[in-house]
Amino acid sequence: MVTLHLGSGTSQALAGPGGIPIGGAGSRPTPTTSVARGDPSVAARRAIDIWLDALVHSDPETMLSSSAGAAAAYGSLQLVSDEIIRARGGSNSTAVARESITPRRVAPGAVEFAGEINLTNTVTGPKGSAPTYDRLDGPIRVVEQNGRWRLANFEFDGRPIVYYPEGLQDTVDGIHLTVGFLLSYSDVTVALVSLSADAPNTTITITGVSLTLASGTREAGGAQFARDVPTGMLGFRQVTAAPTRLDVSARLNNGTTITLSVSLLRAHA
Repeated sequence: MVTLHLGSGTSQALAGPGGIPIGGAGSRPTPTTSVARGDPSVAARRAIDIWLDALVHSDPETMLSSSAGAAAAYGSLQLVSDEIIRARGGSNSTAVARESITPRRVAPGAVEFAGEINLTNTVTGPKGSAPTYDRLDGPIRVVEQNGRWRLANFEFDGRPIVYYPEGLQDTVDGIHLTVGFLLSYSDVTVALVSLSADAPNTTITITGVSLTLASGTREAGGAQFARDVPTGMLGFRQVTAAPTRLDVSARLNNGTTITLSVSLLRAHA
């Protein structure tokens, strides 16, 4: 179970995919990836490097300005995960171990790269350090959007990732649940969500989360939040069918039990 004290204030301010607040270690001057004359693959490659550097420095503003779609969703989950680890007294260090990509297809407004990018994430806590290794594979797609080049999509450890943009909300007894998106990759499906309350100093304990598929199958999952930070992740085993509903059961400090339910969009990109 996860207990949150809502209405106590938070430093999060930047809106990520689906309007969910995204925290981080801090922002820096945002490098430009603007569209200009010349070889578009050069600017597109720079957008990838800027996005990777933003992950390394836990910089949400730069990460979001250099990405779109599934890549922005993946980056958001990484930064929220970093914040949860820091809140528990640990740290996560992300490093680009290897980057070997080459342009494969160049079209108006889009560049596709072949190859792979290897990331090392080292989580350090009271019991020591534990590294994990991720591989972002081609086709790595970068698109021109609103006058900027942005990393849009890639494969993860040789398998496609599926992005479900949502931006949906449910409210029960003055408690608001916002679902920004779901991302299915590796062996998990993760929802980025936020909780808020109308009344100040509200305490909410999450007692259960579930994801319902189009087939009617219901998958139980778990919740991860940093202490008293309203943005968190709901994790499930990877689902292969489109999810249709997300439920969060909770108990309030006044003893009331509620279930927040969001009917999910079937369309994905």
